[in-house]
Amino acid sequence: MSNGTTAVLTLSENPSTVGAEVACNGSGFEPNDALQVTQQNPESLFFFGTTTDADGNVFFTVPTDVVGDVDVKVYESLHGNKYKLVAEIVLTVN
Repeated sequence: MSNGTTAVLTLSENPSTVGAEVACNGSGFEPNDALQVTQQNPESLFFFGTTTDADGNVFFTVPTDVVGDVDVKVYESLHGNKYKLVAEIVLTVN
């Protein structure tokens, strides 16, 4: 990341169960920064954009509709439609 900090993701629970609501909190990002998030489980890939708050934090939920690992990746938007992977975490759904 351009400010020299390390972004970190944490989950409200891990492992989890099918149907549970799992929160993902991120910190250490650039303040007010545009991010792209991907969440891939054994059956599908979800992606969406979000923005960090003034302190460089972000919050979103992780789907738990399928048994298996959910790979959550957060990318920082760079110039020219390029993205840089800045944080990753895996949620296990039983």
